[in-house]
Amino acid sequence: MPLRLIFLLLIVSGCRFQPVNMVNGGLVLIDSSLPADKAKFYHADEHTTGYPIYYMGPVADTIVLPSRPLSPYRKSADEAFDGDVPRAPADSAHLRIVVDTAFPLSGGIRYARFGCSKKAQATAVLDSIVYYKAVPVFLYNKGVGVFNIGKFGALNHIIMQARNESGNWQDVVRPPDYYCSTGASEQVLKAGEVAIAKLFLMDGDYTTTCRLKFRLWKDSVYSNVFPFVIDRRQLKKAL
Repeated sequence: MPLRLIFLLLIVSGCRFQPVNMVNGGLVLIDSSLPADKAKFYHADEHTTGYPIYYMGPVADTIVLPSRPLSPYRKSADEAFDGDVPRAPADSAHLRIVVDTAFPLSGGIRYARFGCSKKAQATAVLDSIVYYKAVPVFLYNKGVGVFNIGKFGALNHIIMQARNESGNWQDVVRPPDYYCSTGASEQVLKAGEVAIAKLFLMDGDYTTTCRLKFRLWKDSVYSNVFPFVIDRRQLKKAL
C-alpha cells in the first residue's frame, strides 16, 4: 500500500509544510493548526466535548484543514438543506464514520467574555486561544441524499461510548446542548462528500476502547472501535 502522509502547516517566517507522521494508506492530510506535540490535553468538561468541523467537501487524496473550524453561519449550507433535497437515512448503508488515531492533530478553542459597548450591546471580547490535542473524525455520505450532521460549526448528533470495567458499552461523552436563536446554519453533508471534525484527546486515567454513535431520530450509526483515554469518573455518572 502507498504511504499515507500527514503534514502540519507551520507559520514560521512564512508558510511551509513539515511532515510529522507517516502511516499506511493513501490520504495526505494537511493541518493548519498548532503542532500536536505543543498542544494540551482537553479536560474542560469531562462529560461534554465539541466536535468542531474543519472540512466538508469532495473526497480527495489531499485535504487541507484550515486553522479555524467552519463558520456557523454559512448560506450555502442553508441552501443545501432546502425542502426539495432528499434526506439520507442515518444508517450504515448511507453513512460511514471513521476515527483515525494515526493522525496527531490539534484544535484551537477561542475563549471569550462578553462586554457592553457604548450602545449597551453585548459584544464578545477574545480572551485567549487554547490548542488541544486531537484526532480526526471522518464522516462519509455514501447515499444520494443529505445529512444534517450538526450546527454552530460542530457535530451535534455524536455520543462517545466507552467499554466500562464490565466490558459493556457506556455513554460517557455527549456534545454540548445549544439553546440559542442566532440563525446558525445547519451543517449539511451532501451526497458523496466527506466531513472532517476533530475529537479532542483527554487527560484521563482510564485506558479503554471507544466508539462514536451518530444518532438522528430513531436511527444510529457507529464508528470503528479505537483506543482512547478517559477520566474514570466519567463511568460513574450516567448521561
